[in-house]
Amino acid sequence: MGGFLDLSMTAVLALSFFVSPVASESPRDALGVQSGVSRTRSMLPSGPLDPWAGSGAGVPGISSVVAFSPRPTPPKPRPLLHIPLLHPFVVRLRGAPAKHYDTRMARRMAVIAHQYNAGGFRRLCYAYSSWHLQIAGIISAGKWAELGIPTESAADFARWAERSPRLLDEQLRLRRISTPERGAAMPVGSLVVFGRGLCGYNRRHGHIGIVTSPGMICSDGCEAFRERCLKTSRDRRKVYVYVPVR
Repeated sequence: MGGFLDLSMTAVLALSFFVSPVASESPRDALGVQSGVSRTRSMLPSGPLDPWAGSGAGVPGISSVVAFSPRPTPPKPRPLLHIPLLHPFVVRLRGAPAKHYDTRMARRMAVIAHQYNAGGFRRLCYAYSSWHLQIAGIISAGKWAELGIPTESAADFARWAERSPRLLDEQLRLRRISTPERGAAMPVGSLVVFGRGLCGYNRRHGHIGIVTSPGMICSDGCEAFRERCLKTSRDRRKVYVYVPVR
């Protein structure tokens, strides 16, 4: 979205399509015991995948989800994503059993957002982030309407999540954590939602993206985390950080 008007996802998510699960990494990798370099290829859908045509692994293409005008050039393959060692930590939710930060899913989300973005901001942060969540297996296409998740504005996802923390936990396996004071401290694989008009993002829709590596966040495009979004406690209250849990 990057400060521009975001395309409504209402029609986008009305479509029902099947998303294949992504091959998982080994338990040793999931706990960050082996190399700090993510095994990117093992975490992506098997076979060729054209984000625009939807070929390979039964994963829907962006062209089947969003009507681009004009049609953009398909993104070029990206280099392997380097992810530091990830360590589980406890994430609590009032009235519910404690859970842990899911390092395996966090790596998967980071790799997918890094690999399958448009290569630049196209006013489609919510559309791309939802696509990334679906490929990762966080949510299926039909669940958006079933759970009552608003699909017009990125900021509305946070509004829904704050009103429905149990659904967020039980259905999406995500929990909110306290917003860090630095972008580099955002856990890899976090889904981050920025309030409307915060630090230069769109006044009507806000912004949303997935942290792909310390200090980097991707949706339709990728950028360094805007530290001014975290400048004051008042600013941080408008930045919502959700991590995958297990």
